[in-house]
Amino acid sequence: MLPEGILKLTSISVKDPASSKKRVLEQAAQLLAPAGGEPAAEQIFERLPERERLGSTGLAGGVALPHARMPGIITSHGAFLRLNEA
Repeated sequence: MLPEGILKLTSISVKDPASSKKRVLEQAAQLLAPAGGEPAAEQIFERLPERERLGSTGLAGGVALPHARMPGIITSHGAFLRLNEA
């Protein structure tokens, strides 16, 4: 069970058209960024590839759990993407 409030309906994308790791991380950043708030999607996107360079967050079977720490963010937030094509 996920902690309450970690995943909102607005942060879910099913049949997402992203076709590369970069595009998936960009889309995740868009889903995670609060509307008109901080941090902006660009700031989130900067952090995700930084963390990925430290070591892959990919798991078996086409599943990945990209994640990053953001200054000033003290609670966890999540996004769910299911790609249109693997």
